[in-house]
This record gives sequence, structure tokens and C-alpha cells, in this order.
Amino acid sequence: MKEIKLEDKNIRDEHICCAISDKKSRDGYEKKKEWLKSQFRKLIGT
Repeated sequence: MKEIKLEDKNIRDEHICCAISDKKSRDGYEKKKEWLKSQFRKLIGT
């Protein structure tokens, strides 16, 4: 298994959960990525 460091810069290209395989969950999946990106920025203060 490959370990990655998930950041606001690479979250767009990384697969973060299995919900992406279900098209009904796509909107929620994208919202989760946006939320995570905002949390990363808060953490590093940008």
C-alpha cells in the first residue's frame, strides 16, 4: 500500500473514499473534498 500526504494541493487528484464508485454519492464526495481542503488551510493558516 502506498502512503500519501493529503494536502489542499493534491486532494483534487487523490481518491479519498469508496463512495466515488456510486454516482449518487458524487456530489457529497466532492463537497467532502472541498471541506477537507478548507480544513487543511485553517490548519496551516492560509
